Amino acid sequence: MGELLSDDDSVFRMVVHPVAFKGKSFSRGKMINLTTLSEREIETSLVWEKFLASEADLHSSGCDLASRMNERTRIEKGEVKPKNRKIYCGAYQLPVAALGNLRLEAELPEIETTEVRHAPEDGQEAHVSLRVTLKHDYEGDVEGTKTAIADRIWASLHGPLRHICTCDDAINPHPSGDLEDCPLGSYSFPSLRSSS
Repeated sequence: MGELLSDDDSVFRMVVHPVAFKGKSFSRGKMINLTTLSEREIETSLVWEKFLASEADLHSSGCDLASRMNERTRIEKGEVKPKNRKIYCGAYQLPVAALGNLRLEAELPEIETTEVRHAPEDGQEAHVSLRVTLKHDYEGDVEGTKTAIADRIWASLHGPLRHICTCDDAINPHPSGDLEDCPLGSYSFPSLRSSS
């Protein structure tokens, strides 16, 4: 198992079209993309700022992610249809402390633990996994819990940090323009904050 992130760490959720969209509209829930692993475990993928020296590194990683997704589709189906092409749109920043606090939410008493753990995958060193474990005696609606968790995560995000990859320059309008601004406002990398 990888290193457990601390409350002082910062992570990002990357946004890929059409994965994070419902039809042509941006979808908060689809962007956060909580997956049910078992009756008691919910998970999503994030990237750790520690491994990203700059916003350019973040976006390079996002462009690579979309490219890998398209290549997987090409291998599996022989081609990538234009409507199914994955397009990186940017990312949202999230303090790890907000994820740890999910289990303290009065409206989410079913959460037993939350952990954000370093879990490199597909050659991506910055990849981390958010895993939420529900209490043993929880017999409620897991989908309802996922929706409530996604709402709390959305309320803790900063951004978006919009981006258009070089390979997507010709797409007009680009779906990055459809990303919603977060309640907590914008985000800039520490290196950018210290130089301004």
